Amino acid sequence: MKALAGTRQLKLSLKDSVGRGRGVSRKPTFAVAEGSGGGPRFIREMPLDVLSREASFLYVVDFRTGKNSFARGSLMAAEMDDRIRAKTEQKKSLRDGLRAVLTWSAKNQRAFQVEELGDILSESTGVDVRDILERWSKAPRSTQQPQRLSK
Repeated sequence: MKALAGTRQLKLSLKDSVGRGRGVSRKPTFAVAEGSGGGPRFIREMPLDVLSREASFLYVVDFRTGKNSFARGSLMAAEMDDRIRAKTEQKKSLRDGLRAVLTWSAKNQRAFQVEELGDILSESTGVDVRDILERWSKAPRSTQQPQRLSK
């Protein structure tokens, strides 16, 4: 894929689920626009949980909300996965954390609260990823410079 101006390349290594990476490795490249998916400023600056809810309602009407949500979520997941793999010397990955989330939900007979996700992922992998979740969940800083008032 040719890199577009104003984008950065994100390379995700997707391993098959059998054998923890001993299977076929596929390495797609995604171009993710700065500002995570483009769209109007109000979309780019929404906190991730609000954006996710809005995207589920506006998906058909305006795909930019979904595009923004998917881009930000994939970047957050990639950062978590990188940290978990690095800290555990490739013994664990985000996949282990996500499996633990499913196990946790089955055991507790309810869906997790967003506030519980960081603890579940961190405890199950042995790697603290709460700061990553917290940072990506907040609205990004404004992408526009404030205009100066002329004297």
